[in-house]
Amino acid sequence: MSSRPRRSTRVRTPHLTTLIEALEARDHAFEVLGPDVVRIEGLAPDDLGWLVAAAGVVVYEMVPDG
Repeated sequence: MSSRPRRSTRVRTPHLTTLIEALEARDHAFEVLGPDVVRIEGLAPDDLGWLVAAAGVVVYEMVPDG
């Protein structure tokens, strides 16, 4: 039996704190990977794009990660 892989997205942004606040407000799981990089669990880039836009976060890179 194979399980469907969890979607996650890696984001590089100069507004990490603002992005984290937006993720926490919506109860999204995430892991900070560096001073400007975070991996968000359970969201594909298409879905995450709406969240970062609503939060006013500049994104330098957004890629599927898993």
